Amino acid sequence: MENTPETLRNYILAYSAIVATLSLLVAFSALIFSFFNFRRDKYKVLIDLDWDNGKRYEGMRSNIKETWGAITVRNIGRRPVYITLVGLKYPDDEVVYNLLSEENSEGIKLQEHDKPINIKVPQDQLLKKYSQVWNKIYAVAYDVSGKEYKSEKPWSKPSWVD
Repeated sequence: MENTPETLRNYILAYSAIVATLSLLVAFSALIFSFFNFRRDKYKVLIDLDWDNGKRYEGMRSNIKETWGAITVRNIGRRPVYITLVGLKYPDDEVVYNLLSEENSEGIKLQEHDKPINIKVPQDQLLKKYSQVWNKIYAVAYDVSGKEYKSEKPWSKPSWVD
């Protein structure tokens, strides 16, 4: 029984190694969890551009008088975002004109799961000059920090393209 203290010391060292390894695994998993939680807690803005979204007729069974597209801006993240400008970006022009209404011209705060911002875009003669490059027109939104959010390219050819 002379080896009892040395055997006890080996058990204590093995137990310490196991506890240290488990502590390291718990700390690493906490780091991974906090990283994903940080990524999830950011705001995320989605913007969609949909041509030929609506039509207005002159009478009950008459010709189409007006068609329009729609820009939809949504916050699907967990933090609020303050949208200051929503508009269309044309291929040869860097200027974006704000399409927000007068009462919202200073911006709109979008919370998590808020109702999206919907903007009606008239499809008139102004867009006819861009009929050759219709697939390069996209909707943009800017937040208060100046970050730009772009819509995807249109899926289908709009009615105002020749």
